[in-house]
Amino acid sequence: MTTYTWEFDENSVTTKTIGSNSSVIIQIDWMLKGVGTKDGVDATVITSGTVYPDTSDLSSFIAFSDLTKAQIETMITDSMQPGELSFYQNLITETISNMDIAGGFINSRVFKPFSETSNQELPFL
Repeated sequence: MTTYTWEFDENSVTTKTIGSNSSVIIQIDWMLKGVGTKDGVDATVITSGTVYPDTSDLSSFIAFSDLTKAQIETMITDSMQPGELSFYQNLITETISNMDIAGGFINSRVFKPFSETSNQELPFL
């Protein structure tokens, strides 16, 4: 089983003033960390990306200084495309399951952009 946590640093969000609301988050650079066990050893994989929260309706705007980690996490998942979070969780889990634990590889950072489209070979080729 893999445990997932969101990680942030001081450069994780970009803000701007929109109307009378200051420090409106317009971009979140996120990191999703997964920790799982392979061959009895805890392995860690981190992937990352960027989302652009919808700022078209600020009627329930929360002041930046009052935001919680849970609210930022919700902003991230709400800004993702359907299936995107599952894609990244599966990427982390798959990377852990393919790690060379015996070779000392227990930490990894992976990036594979999510896409709702895929290339397929034509059936007659």
